[in-house]
Amino acid sequence: MPAKSAEQHEPTTIEIIQGAIRWAEAHGQHVRLGSYGVACTSTEGAIRWEVDPLCRERGVSPLGAVLLHQQPPAGDIPDAICQALGVDARWLFGFEEGLDLTANSASEFTYDPIVEHGFESGKLLRISVLSRRKQGGSL
Repeated sequence: MPAKSAEQHEPTTIEIIQGAIRWAEAHGQHVRLGSYGVACTSTEGAIRWEVDPLCRERGVSPLGAVLLHQQPPAGDIPDAICQALGVDARWLFGFEEGLDLTANSASEFTYDPIVEHGFESGKLLRISVLSRRKQGGSL
């Protein structure tokens, strides 16, 4: 089996999310902070996740974009996100807290490096989304 070249690397979780955001925007979806904006419409087939027609907010969240792009088989949103990103539920919890506009630190949680890493990743993505919004661009 050939060795991976130094130029090839496994994408980081944030790179996967950013790629899903770019994919969603290229397919006409507005990506914003807030509710996921997606729903599981099938447990079989290639298209399992679609934009939620009952969602009051226009567009999808960054994690909703991941579900639309990756189409993981799980029918439950948290499980599907963990599958699509290859992360632990604790990381996802921290990430969503970091995306929350009212969250300032992960200090309210019992110290858990996985939760803290997720929180910091979410906070950085939140800053990126908000700064791009102010500039009128996308990720």
